[in-house]
Amino acid sequence: MTAGTRIASFRLQTANNVGLDNVCRLDVVNTTTNATLATRTLRRSDFANQGSMVDIDLPFTLTADTSVEVRVNWYGNTQLGVQRVVIDARRADYVGPVTVYDGVWGEWKGIQLCPDDGFVQGYRMRVEANGSSGDNTALNGIELDCLSTLGVHSTIGFQGLWGTWGAWASCPTGKLAVGGQEKFEDNRGSSNDSAANSLKLRCQDGTEIEPPNGADRGTWKTWGVCPTGQAVCGMEVRSEDNQGEGGDDTALNGVRLQCCTAPGFIDDFVYQLKPSHATSMCVELTTSPALAGSNIDVSACTANNASQLFRAVAKDSGWFELHNVQSGKCVEIGGASKDPGGNVMQWNCGLGQHQEWQAVS
Repeated sequence: MTAGTRIASFRLQTANNVGLDNVCRLDVVNTTTNATLATRTLRRSDFANQGSMVDIDLPFTLTADTSVEVRVNWYGNTQLGVQRVVIDARRADYVGPVTVYDGVWGEWKGIQLCPDDGFVQGYRMRVEANGSSGDNTALNGIELDCLSTLGVHSTIGFQGLWGTWGAWASCPTGKLAVGGQEKFEDNRGSSNDSAANSLKLRCQDGTEIEPPNGADRGTWKTWGVCPTGQAVCGMEVRSEDNQGEGGDDTALNGVRLQCCTAPGFIDDFVYQLKPSHATSMCVELTTSPALAGSNIDVSACTANNASQLFRAVAKDSGWFELHNVQSGKCVEIGGASKDPGGNVMQWNCGLGQHQEWQAVS
């Protein structure tokens, strides 16, 4: 196994969840050094319901390529079922999940993360409209539009079983998703249950988006939002499998969004540049915006001011040129100076490292 951040995911079941005594201990061990990389002891109280499955994630880090061993150690006469143990690679910027809504029925289907260190910018839903069949299932599938820092789009998602895919909904240009809210119909007892009906996402600027094909039953639950400085980079869904002839299908139930440290620049996104000690001020071309060599200064931020907007353009180095939207020219250190007090100005683009930038925390 290659070096990096990993998560050992366990799906476990116990026959008795009453009491506080220990049920099992989970270990991840480096087989080369015999060092314990991660461990956790579970009590009966960690299992919400008798006989139900619980999902436990155990993060660990490998500093060098090696093999690992995953161990599940029982205590006493514990009756424990181990349904699944999976080790997944995790991105270096991966932080963890935020629960949008747990739902009621079904099993969690496993974490999916955007490839190429991407982040979620939009999504679409597969919905079986209520009333279209005798057994309404409403929200069935979710597909996420992932955007890498180099501007490459890709998709991940859960396809579900029934319904029709609707149109995409996307965050405003230059913004990423940071949270979600689920519309869920609570347990109706002996009546037909539809469970999850729709999903909203919240973007970095506070915009809330929802595709037009969400179903109409249920109520909106509490928002689940990534902590400040993070953005959505994947998801995990809870879905109930086909219940067969005569069964009450509910399909998709729960959603957990996965959060990663928010990126700096993303290719072709447009940014305002603000100093952290004076966030009401913006970097701006203040004189002769069309002229190469014009100085860059700061002034009060104003909306839709092209002289204060800069488009990030990815370079092969992994760094970014910053193209002013008004002039089309690049922010640079004049004369490629490395000295304190070097002049920051604009010039024609494509001239080298003194025009390439990175965003840092």
